[in-house]
Amino acid sequence: MQLGWIDFSETDRKQALGVLTMMDEPGAVDEIGIGRIRDAFSNIFFPGTSTIMTRAKYYFIVPYAFKEALANTKLSNYRQVIMEVEDNIERDCAVRMLKKNPGSRNGIIGSRSLERGEWVARKPSSIYWNALRSVGIFTNERISTMESYIKISLANRENIIENKKKNDEDDGDQDDNDAFHRKMKPFWNLPEGGYSRNWKKDLSIALTYDEAAFLRKQISSQYQDTLFKAMVDNSLQIANDMYFEEFTQIINPFISQQNQQLLVLANKFNVLVYLIKLRYNYALTRGHNQDVIDRWNRLKNETDFIKNLNIKNMMQSVGVYDTGTRIFLEKSQDLLLENRIAELDQWVKQREISLKGQRSKLLKANDYNSHDLVADYWLDYRLKTARTIVNDILDAEKRYENNNIRPKA
Repeated sequence: MQLGWIDFSETDRKQALGVLTMMDEPGAVDEIGIGRIRDAFSNIFFPGTSTIMTRAKYYFIVPYAFKEALANTKLSNYRQVIMEVEDNIERDCAVRMLKKNPGSRNGIIGSRSLERGEWVARKPSSIYWNALRSVGIFTNERISTMESYIKISLANRENIIENKKKNDEDDGDQDDNDAFHRKMKPFWNLPEGGYSRNWKKDLSIALTYDEAAFLRKQISSQYQDTLFKAMVDNSLQIANDMYFEEFTQIINPFISQQNQQLLVLANKFNVLVYLIKLRYNYALTRGHNQDVIDRWNRLKNETDFIKNLNIKNMMQSVGVYDTGTRIFLEKSQDLLLENRIAELDQWVKQREISLKGQRSKLLKANDYNSHDLVADYWLDYRLKTARTIVNDILDAEKRYENNNIRPKA
């Protein structure tokens, strides 16, 4: 099937591409329509994150790439600048970081594409733009898109150049660039001395100490009363294989009572969704996947955990008002508690058909084999992304401490 859209603007195109890209993300397929609740919890716990963010370094690579491209006076329009940022500078950064860490992708965006001699459709600047705005690195709240930022920056640059010509103060390209970046300072909030003309020299996916300290400060100040802030403020280095429920026990002492209550709801919701997904996968594989059967047998008698989950109150607590989803979850909960599993299987199938129509997988389960399962069972509410960012900060700090390098005052 071919997908297309009328390209009213580059921003519209990127937004549409983002939707299509996220459909291919691990864990992003939402066959039973619970994504709004999952994302609402995620935005409360770990604001400014997305599942396709990889490493903390891109909080700095992206603005540095924009600064480099916009300082190039040969680039005179939006498309030239965005192509320079996304297809030249960001690609060059990936190549440099892969050379720095041969044999290890380490969250470097585009590593697999580069091995094939290609480049990614979803570029780092597109992935991290909203995060940069959210964490207070891009500071102009009235500008919401890259397109607007670039066009305004180009207009400002032309004004600078014209003013210099009028005042007969042409001191060369270096002065033009310096004047331009002084003018652009309100757009970016970055570590002192972080950007220079040779910023890509010895580029690594690891944060420098100054970048780590700066990002720690931004997360702590911008994301008040969140799990993200608690992880940073208490230097919690979370293991890569830790489930969200285990993480809850670690983070609980460091967060507000309100967030503790939300975590209880999130964990109960997680169990409910897990059980529903098991029944979905059981139906999709027509009862032939032994792992699904084993998981169900281990958990089918643990439904007391969801007994006191008030679906309506939970959804209201995270700001989701969706009658159809509420009814689906409430009836699924009742059927689980009453052990009416055959009815639950039919209810889940009806739900997918109501959402997907003829694209419903369960309508054509015979086309799938016993290994064709929907995405991850357990929700992690973007813990993986937040954990990687925080661990990058802590690793940079430990690296400098272990090397007895005194950080800049």
